[in-house]
Amino acid sequence: GRHLMKKWTTKVCAHVNVWPCAKAKHAHHRRLHTLTEDSVAELDKGSEGGGGLSVGFPFPLWHRRKYSEVTSIASSDLATPMIDDDDDRESDGIGADASDDDDAITCLVWVRISKTILKRQSSSAGDNTHISILENVSGIALRQHSGVPGLFAILGPSGAGKTTLLDILAGRNTIGDVTGDIRVNGHPVTPMAMAQIAGYAPQSDILPGTSTVWEYLLFHANLRLPPTCSPAAKKSRVRDIVQQLGLMKVVRSFIGDEYTRGISGGEKKRVSVASELLHRPRILFLDEPTTGLDSTNAATMVEVLASLGEQGMIIVLSIHQPRSDIFRLMDRVLVLSCYGEMVYSGQTRTLETFLRSLSYIPEIPSDLTLADFVLDLVIKSPDEVVMSLVEDYKEKRPFYWKRSVDMPGLQGDGTLRRKYQSPFSVQLKTLSIRFLRNMYRHPFLVFLNLVCTLVFSIMIGVSYWKVGTDTAGIQNRMGCLFFLLIYLALMSLSSIPIWRDEHVLFLRERASQVYGTSAYYAAVLLFDILPMRVFPPCFFGFFTYWMVGLHKDCTFCLSYFLIVLVLANVASALISMAIGAAAPSNRVANYVGSLTILVLSLFGSFLMNKGNLPAACQWISNVSFLQYAYEALVVNEFHDSRVLYTLEVPIESLPPLRVNGDGVLRQFQFNTGGKSADVLMLLLLSMLHGIVGYLFLKFSGRHLMKKWTTKVCAHVNVWPCAKAKHAHHRRLHTLTEDSVAELDKGSEGGGGLSVGFPFPLWHRRKYSEVTSIASSDLATPMIDDDDDRESDGIGADASDDDDAITCLVWVRISKTILKRQSSSAGDNTHISILENVSGIALRQHSGVPGLFAILGPSGAGKTTLLDILAGRNTIGDVTGDIRVNGHPVTPMAMAQIAGYAPQSDILPGTSTVWEYLLFHANLRLPPTCSPAAKKSRVRDIVQQLGLMKVVRSFIGDEYTRGISGGEKKRVSVASELLHRPRILFLDEPTTGLDSTNAATMVEVLASLGEQGMIIVLSIHQPRSDIFRLMDRVLVLSCYGEMVYSGPVQSFLPFLNTIPSLPLKQEKENTADYILDVIIKGGDEKVHSILAAYQNSAEVREENALLNEIYLREGTSGLGANERASKKYAASYGKQVAELSKRLLKNTLRQPFLVALNFVSTAVIAVLLGLVFFKTNIDFGGIQNRMGSMFFIVLYLGLA
Repeated sequence: GRHLMKKWTTKVCAHVNVWPCAKAKHAHHRRLHTLTEDSVAELDKGSEGGGGLSVGFPFPLWHRRKYSEVTSIASSDLATPMIDDDDDRESDGIGADASDDDDAITCLVWVRISKTILKRQSSSAGDNTHISILENVSGIALRQHSGVPGLFAILGPSGAGKTTLLDILAGRNTIGDVTGDIRVNGHPVTPMAMAQIAGYAPQSDILPGTSTVWEYLLFHANLRLPPTCSPAAKKSRVRDIVQQLGLMKVVRSFIGDEYTRGISGGEKKRVSVASELLHRPRILFLDEPTTGLDSTNAATMVEVLASLGEQGMIIVLSIHQPRSDIFRLMDRVLVLSCYGEMVYSGQTRTLETFLRSLSYIPEIPSDLTLADFVLDLVIKSPDEVVMSLVEDYKEKRPFYWKRSVDMPGLQGDGTLRRKYQSPFSVQLKTLSIRFLRNMYRHPFLVFLNLVCTLVFSIMIGVSYWKVGTDTAGIQNRMGCLFFLLIYLALMSLSSIPIWRDEHVLFLRERASQVYGTSAYYAAVLLFDILPMRVFPPCFFGFFTYWMVGLHKDCTFCLSYFLIVLVLANVASALISMAIGAAAPSNRVANYVGSLTILVLSLFGSFLMNKGNLPAACQWISNVSFLQYAYEALVVNEFHDSRVLYTLEVPIESLPPLRVNGDGVLRQFQFNTGGKSADVLMLLLLSMLHGIVGYLFLKFSGRHLMKKWTTKVCAHVNVWPCAKAKHAHHRRLHTLTEDSVAELDKGSEGGGGLSVGFPFPLWHRRKYSEVTSIASSDLATPMIDDDDDRESDGIGADASDDDDAITCLVWVRISKTILKRQSSSAGDNTHISILENVSGIALRQHSGVPGLFAILGPSGAGKTTLLDILAGRNTIGDVTGDIRVNGHPVTPMAMAQIAGYAPQSDILPGTSTVWEYLLFHANLRLPPTCSPAAKKSRVRDIVQQLGLMKVVRSFIGDEYTRGISGGEKKRVSVASELLHRPRILFLDEPTTGLDSTNAATMVEVLASLGEQGMIIVLSIHQPRSDIFRLMDRVLVLSCYGEMVYSGPVQSFLPFLNTIPSLPLKQEKENTADYILDVIIKGGDEKVHSILAAYQNSAEVREENALLNEIYLREGTSGLGANERASKKYAASYGKQVAELSKRLLKNTLRQPFLVALNFVSTAVIAVLLGLVFFKTNIDFGGIQNRMGSMFFIVLYLGLA
């Protein structure tokens, strides 16, 4: 992760003319705001040809961009139909499925949906617990009527079960027992039938990183639109969706992944949703489609969905932070409590009436939207109030929520037309193009396979150069042939992690019925297995074969040699693919793959004399492709050879024995005439491996395999999939000293918290047993007792005026990336990411919290700016000046005094929330802080961030289901809040949180700002009370330019001085208004703001403040030696101790992997003893003894 390695990777990628790191959109996006027919044709040409769009951009990059050359999309055009000409739609076969009244879906109904998961608490029989995720949830989603868009919104706190409900409704595979009734047009519908008529955009954005946005969407259009839709109409559909979702500027950019930087997270979210909007399903489910988007693009997204709802599509979506104009577009709404109970389900317009009818519900504040008020009510209210809401809704349901059987027009035809699925040939062609493109856009992978094999082939040739015909020569020939097979097998195993990543994308797209398993597998064989497995072995024939001096007397021996190596390589790759498809994780896949290759090599006739193989193990040798490959290579080398070999005996009185090649084969008991049979068996085994891999792929992700995994996990008493929080969270709202001690005891012991929960689970929860936190307590200091803090050494770093950090300043920060356009010298382009961005973040003054907010559209460069300020490694050329207390600060120095909570939540999945935070407290708090104070600090942060109910839950990862995404975000932020750095950077800390928990998060940050911490954060969708907590704000344009930087209270008056801008409405959120002006106003209005700001009084005030800060250099606490400003770092011994405890817990909580290691080693040890049992002392026995020693060393090295 160091800058040196990143810089080297950048140069390599530039020279192969593929740029994975730069946001290439900045080089051309100005002219792509309106995609014309010519630009669509150009895009399509680059997509099919694979060259133009991936590496070069035809538009020049201006140092000062010319806004006048662009025609932008007006805000009124954002919700127009996907294709405006209805006649064109009908003639091209687009949209008929959504508007055909003869086969229309008029309603989706779900009644009393409940979900429970069986959790085995201990090994004793019958000691099981049913964990409730959802409880009696009902709803009706109707087709558009009376001009209402027909959107159904699911609201609720993070972890309330919104994703689980959507998975159930969409017919996706879920773990656990699900009860209830789901009907379409009044007819029951099975999960398989629902998957065939509905679309689903999941919360996680699983996308191919090496495809551009245009290529990915055109891929979906080619596979999901019917054949009656012409190619031009498909491109037009993609063009319209790209324009409506604001993806014009990234249409040629690579999507990117964890290895390749591409578009931003918000842009990836829009691409995921766009792929589902393409084919216009009858019913569309979307899991948090606005998460990660700024408020304006979130509103645009919902407007597009509303336009589809008006055209007859039923849309059900979960949403976290809806602004007022978004919430008004919702026809019906379902509100869930923190525990998966239904608080309300019905029409949105009657929600307020229902709440006002309850005497214990307070008045709705004027500065809160109805959605924010409902979430505040559900999250911040005592549990007695939430219980009363649930019970009162049940009593009033006959008035507020009618049954489907009582509503006219909800019954319809039970015959539902499925989504279109393209034929096998179309799927194979489209997938083949993607695999081919993915292969040549992964130059490092191709380099690794081809170049490394070339180097090894030459190294082997040099090592075994012109081997002789004596005993050592015979040994060298056999050893060389065996090493070739082992090398190819291990190279195939190295592709398992890459294959696992592709497998995740396959599962997502297959679940959406984009293509079938057969077409995918055939494309993998044609354009992944064959090219990458056929060509590398040829190097051994071109170089190794002649350099070693293998069989030269046979005309066809070289051909047999290459055929055997290719078949062995293909068989190895197919068995690796099968293991990758069946294994639950990369670690298990790598271990099982290595173990399989080792066992097959044991019976490969090299480590053991073939004639001494026990009869009971003969079947293993019969299924070992290495055995057939090795025998075929050895027979090919020695059979019919005119060379005489010398078998030397180390006894002077005995002369050496000269034998021909067949004599050597008989000595090692190989079948001299079995070469053809071995090749045939290799071919059959390759086919068998392919069939097994196909079956594993066919059933991967299916309910059967998940159910088997569930049972295994239950029997080993570790539950990775259930949300264990539901078993105990009612009593954890207030963590007392006893509960902290209990938590700590379980954490240190490693057993209590990981496998069992001491609190019973009530079938009907008792709300009265809980004391919840009032909303007014959420922003209190982390530890209330100042005396305790000082005595324990906590908080002194933030309040020490002698060494306090009073300001952070950055001036004219710019970042450019060098993009090599072609192989010609000097043909390079500088891509601008940020341009002359400045800001001043001040310590708390006059009661102002001191929060500095960075606002801007998705992809504006907010994360890049935070990375630069926080001293994180970045690729490209960065210019500008960063100062702390007026002194220049290096990236290394900034990293030592500042904390940083990144946008992505990288957390240990097998740790509980308490253990993870206590781990950070033990390592990041100074030794003057007592263990009790550390636990108290963790307790207070857990309470303030609303993590009480998941404090004992596993965090979870991609293989282990744990807490929700919003809860993971809060855990990430909590780990940085523990040690109270002088400066804290946070990248979108409220993304993934509901509006109430987002407000709570910012309130906690504001309280820290009042205690003297400088906090700089980027934020996407701040509600009004959140925005009021900000002291200063930096606003970026879509292209990384500074629109405004200064005090929040001065920004709105500044905008009012610009006559071309619309006026802010009375109740409109200021942050929403700002983003609307920047994004929807068009480039001309943004240019007018930039020009006005350069000559404004606000700029003069900022410059005056900046000059004052620079003149104060040397007078404040942070000097040149940066004394006492570094964050505390634990001693080496402490770090080793804490890391060892975490690794030990992580190991013990993966019993399957532990059992796999110990049991497999024990089995191998016993098997090795049985195979080589009482080995003889003849020639074969000598070979067996040496082979067993070599196998032991090889096993310990690889397994």
